[in-house]
Amino acid sequence: MEPKSIQYLRLITCFICLFSLVATKELAFVQAIWRHGDRAPMSHPYPNDPYNESAWPRGWQQLTNIGIAQMNELGRYFRSKYGSFIAPHYVASQVYIQSSDSDRALTSAQAFTSGFYPAQNDSFQWQHGNPWQPVPIHAPAPVEKDLLLKPTYVDCKNYDSIVDADDAKHAAVYNIQYADMFKVLEEKTGIASFSYANLSNVYDITRELNNNLTDKQPAWTFQRWPKYGNRSTLDIISEIRRIRKMSKFDSPNKAKMTGGYLLNTWIKDALKVANGTMKNPSRMMLYSAHDGSISALMYAMNVANDLLIPYASAVIMEVYKDNNDFLVELFYRNDTSKPPYRLQIPGCSDRCTVQKMAEQYSNMMVTSLSEHQEVCGTPIIDCNKSTSAPFSLALIILVVAMQLNLLQPSWIH
Repeated sequence: MEPKSIQYLRLITCFICLFSLVATKELAFVQAIWRHGDRAPMSHPYPNDPYNESAWPRGWQQLTNIGIAQMNELGRYFRSKYGSFIAPHYVASQVYIQSSDSDRALTSAQAFTSGFYPAQNDSFQWQHGNPWQPVPIHAPAPVEKDLLLKPTYVDCKNYDSIVDADDAKHAAVYNIQYADMFKVLEEKTGIASFSYANLSNVYDITRELNNNLTDKQPAWTFQRWPKYGNRSTLDIISEIRRIRKMSKFDSPNKAKMTGGYLLNTWIKDALKVANGTMKNPSRMMLYSAHDGSISALMYAMNVANDLLIPYASAVIMEVYKDNNDFLVELFYRNDTSKPPYRLQIPGCSDRCTVQKMAEQYSNMMVTSLSEHQEVCGTPIIDCNKSTSAPFSLALIILVVAMQLNLLQPSWIH
């Protein structure tokens, strides 16, 4: 038997080795995407709704005070978690914030930065005692199709045909299953021929309840239906809403066509971090977007939980340098009362390298707009081929007509 002194020495050596392994793991990069905060309905939910736009101080579609507070809280959470990784003040080379071109996403990003970058001293406070400071938020031009953050708004023939077919199947089932309830809703809401297709509008009642618009709510919103398991009208509407929302992303094909491009962007940036070419931003890439953006990404990564994405929820990818490896950890924050959930990347161990992650998702990534259109069955028209001759002929006719004064250019007054 070894002397105790040797045993102690071995034990201390093990602790030193363990500490050295832990100590070498160093955060190298963070990328995150969040859903905007609580908002007003897109428009008047239904004809007989007692709450019109005057009930919403900032108007339809805009963030509410609750939504602003949610996003500020998320910013403060990021500050508390990454405060030693990111400078206390905004540094352009460290952090880049990209938003979709939607008011609710843009203002959510601003509310986030108010919590993430509070001006803490006179050097950064443009007004003494005011902790708010402007931080740049980037977004595409309004006329651009945003495949990155609003993928379901981009033309995609194959995607539309699959989703429309699934939606038709659901409509056929639910229009029969809930016929009695829909008949009541037709009378109460003022929506003629109420059906499955109208549920998204009525779902906006939940936004009213979130903002304490309760005194005028009609009784039918809380009515319980014994034949439907004694669930309330809103319970049933919310569940159908969840099913309909998830059906936009819940297959590999749908997930690739909607989330594949964002997934490729995240993996491409993680690989840049690993090979030392990620220079600007050097530490954090943040996206302010929508529930559909997050659902598309989570389904593309096969980590979705089939639930609606709450306001101000965030998916966070952390990239760590560990000796010669770069490791990835993925989190989902959808509850402010609990730490973020660790998401297990399919086919990857707890020590999931960036390269291994890239291999796992190689068939799900969409690398470009042209590839997306090929997957969608709507390829980009090559103007140098199919349209060159007709276009040239039309141009010649136009020039000749103008020379003969048959046409007057519209810019001449």
